[in-house]
Amino acid sequence: MLDKQKLGRIGEDIAVKYLVKRKYRIIERNFKCKIGEIDIIAKDKDELVFIEVKSRTSNQYGNPVDAVNENKQKHIHKSAEYYVYINSAENEYIRFEVIEIYFRKK
Repeated sequence: MLDKQKLGRIGEDIAVKYLVKRKYRIIERNFKCKIGEIDIIAKDKDELVFIEVKSRTSNQYGNPVDAVNENKQKHIHKSAEYYVYINSAENEYIRFEVIEIYFRKK
């Protein structure tokens, strides 16, 4: 059984492959600041995309997206604001996405 960190890292790797296949350009992974963390920052055409990746082995506690609650959304939003500020990206189009990764038990 994988621990949560390894599961999350593998999920993020899968998400990056998925995004690259769809022509996203990965700018940064695991952007950290005092406010929080953003799993993946990418460029999709003319949009800057902040992506949260949630990985699960079951739906026992709900869908992965359910873990991106209001509090988590605030942290992601504030972290994205900081990223935009330090990178002078105020004129960029921005969007937020959540990618769910499901692992099947063998």
